[in-house]
Amino acid sequence: MRKKLPLILSMPHSGLITPVELKPYTVFPLEWIKLDSDEGSREIYLPLRDRVLGFVHIDIARCFVDMNRAPDDRSAGGIVKTHACWGKKLYVETPPENVFQAVIDKFYHPYHRRLSELTRIRGARLGIDCHTMLAKAPPDAPDPEGSQRPMICLSDRKGTSAPPEWTAALARALAASFPEFEVQVNSPFSGGYITRFHCQELPFVQVEMSRTAELSNEEKSRRFEQALRSFCRETFPEYAEQEGQTWDEMPVIKCLAALSNRLMRWLRRVFRFGNHRG
Repeated sequence: MRKKLPLILSMPHSGLITPVELKPYTVFPLEWIKLDSDEGSREIYLPLRDRVLGFVHIDIARCFVDMNRAPDDRSAGGIVKTHACWGKKLYVETPPENVFQAVIDKFYHPYHRRLSELTRIRGARLGIDCHTMLAKAPPDAPDPEGSQRPMICLSDRKGTSAPPEWTAALARALAASFPEFEVQVNSPFSGGYITRFHCQELPFVQVEMSRTAELSNEEKSRRFEQALRSFCRETFPEYAEQEGQTWDEMPVIKCLAALSNRLMRWLRRVFRFGNHRG
């Protein structure tokens, strides 16, 4: 295995499950839940789970409990929404406050506690909140409706959630891995609650990757990992030093050859010692 990247990844919007507590109040269909979720994020980001120091995700749909909203945001599009991002009403009958609070306590707070725990892992240097975005802006977006979006939007709360030079280095690495596409910083998004809150514990950025079909999700995942490794080598010298080949990373033939050479040196020392005593 290669050296793990000194990163903590958060994937809060990939879930499609309706909490059982809310099922009596909603008939929101799965196809609409998918429209409101970060489609493709599991295929892009989940393969990196074992390649970074920490990874957290949740299977609950963001239209029901949104991990990327402040705990006191009780607006229509807040932590527990009344309407999905396309303006569709979520509930036949609005759940009572105690039901909303129950799902917040069950899903929202544990997610953020776990992410806080991960930020304290020894060697962690940067957190990345991982998302996907529609290739063209929907009606309620910060960018003009129908406008073409970049392949990647990298956000650092306009230079406040991570060192600007780290953001610039990651933007260069992403641009090198996606050379035929556009990479923008803080446009159309500047980073959500996860980035704003958890940057108090660890430098944090947000990544939004386009759902365009011009690349497969598998290829997006491969290029994203390539960019992360390039960024870590450039930005964190200790990672660059440690990423050299170790025994378990060496090709089998080279590993056997190295072991054979060590064994031969040991045998020569043994024979020399024996001859000297004789």
